Amino acid sequence: MTNTAIVGRRGRRRKALASAGCAVLALFLAVCVAIPVDYFVLNSRINRMDFPLSDGPGETWVIIGSDSRDDLPDGRNVYGTTADTPGQRADVILVVHKQAGKTSVLSLPRDLVTYNADTHGLERLALSWHNGPAEFGSSLCDSLGVNVSHLVVVSMAGFASIVDAVGGVEVTTQHPVIDLKAGLALPHAGRQLLDGETALALVRSRHPVQKINGTWRESSINAGASDRTEWAGRIFAATMRKAKSQIVNPLATQRLALAVTDHITTDRDTSLADLIRAWPDSATVVDVPAQSTSGVLPVQINQETVETLETAGFKRGQCQRNR
Repeated sequence: MTNTAIVGRRGRRRKALASAGCAVLALFLAVCVAIPVDYFVLNSRINRMDFPLSDGPGETWVIIGSDSRDDLPDGRNVYGTTADTPGQRADVILVVHKQAGKTSVLSLPRDLVTYNADTHGLERLALSWHNGPAEFGSSLCDSLGVNVSHLVVVSMAGFASIVDAVGGVEVTTQHPVIDLKAGLALPHAGRQLLDGETALALVRSRHPVQKINGTWRESSINAGASDRTEWAGRIFAATMRKAKSQIVNPLATQRLALAVTDHITTDRDTSLADLIRAWPDSATVVDVPAQSTSGVLPVQINQETVETLETAGFKRGQCQRNR
């Protein structure tokens, strides 16, 4: 198998996850606009964290999909506890950049190796978040030239809560599927309504076993990863459609807004108004390419990485960290 094929498959995975992250933010913004009377209530519910913002051309929102186990729904101990998997990693990293009337939306590879000028060390971007927000911000700035004007973090529990808030989502499975490690059990094929816990289990499933032509067959690692990515996009899209259909119902909209804001964390300087300004009316998510060596992780910054970032308005050396 060629390096190009492997990088391409990971690229599709990142793109689908990016779309999922975009759906969460877009849903959040749509709800906030729909009920402006609750602006101050919603703004006060958002969790805040210390994060060293950085300066650079334009204005940049960085959106992280976190794998934190801190506030998982009841019964989701199949993902491990905070003792089993302490801290959190950045599973999805989106960058929304506005400059000179142009908006760019990027999906950064979580396994991209970045350099931190403070520690003089190399680290995968996802793991730099585990080492602390300051290191993550430094890695973005030092290695990629990405300045952070606003930070948004969405938890796994937030995803499950949003699905429940819209009354569950309908999906259609081609085959019965189970995954004991993810707590997933869908014994029947066809259309079915999933609650938040089951939807989360489907999105988190890495080792699905499907009943095909009467025989239970375990998916390969690559197929499992591909299926997981596909389901993430499909479920988020289904959640978006259902949420939009409920906007005309003030009570349903408020319930949804409260569920979303309860699982959003931002830096201390970012307001609800900043979040509403973040997302453009229309935008294409660009998957930032990277170089794979012998088809294994992690991936490295190459010329394509640099050129893609520069097209979006980021150049190394232009980002200035606020120390």
